[in-house]
Amino acid sequence: MENNLVAIGEGLGDYQGVSGPITFSIKLGDEEIEVDGFTYGVWQTVKRSLSSRSKLVNLYKQVAEPKKVYIAVEELVKKGMLIEWENQYDKTFFEQFALVPKGQAGKQRGNDQELISYPKTEPSVVPVAAYLIWLHAHPFLSCNTTLNAVREESGIDMNELQKEFVSWIPILVMYDVIAIVPVN
Repeated sequence: MENNLVAIGEGLGDYQGVSGPITFSIKLGDEEIEVDGFTYGVWQTVKRSLSSRSKLVNLYKQVAEPKKVYIAVEELVKKGMLIEWENQYDKTFFEQFALVPKGQAGKQRGNDQELISYPKTEPSVVPVAAYLIWLHAHPFLSCNTTLNAVREESGIDMNELQKEFVSWIPILVMYDVIAIVPVN
């Protein structure tokens, strides 16, 4: 089975220089990386959906040849703006990345919590473990440090928490309430 891709960094959108074409930027740590419009669109699609390479080709089949999609994905992977998401916890891997919380918490709904991102108008409802990941996320702390903070506050078994962590981070990215960035 093919792994899903996950977007790394924060989209800065498009802008046009004084005399140049429109360019698109993604902030990756302290670095701002420019990409063309199609590549930025692929990055945004990955960010907003849980997509593998083949799912992306299928999504773009009406607007681009598969080769163009694969080239954009490879460029984004090479530049560190997309990663293959393994569905298992890897301490070394998670030491390389931090989580940036975005948006705000909304109402509590029973055992779940609303998280609100902008510009989305409808809140996302997540379980306590996902909320605690968001709550403890910090751009200067590795994912492992965030995981330990969640364990200390919640008392959830570490093995169970690692499973929750691996499954919820891509979803929180998709909900636009967390961004994954390289640790500086």
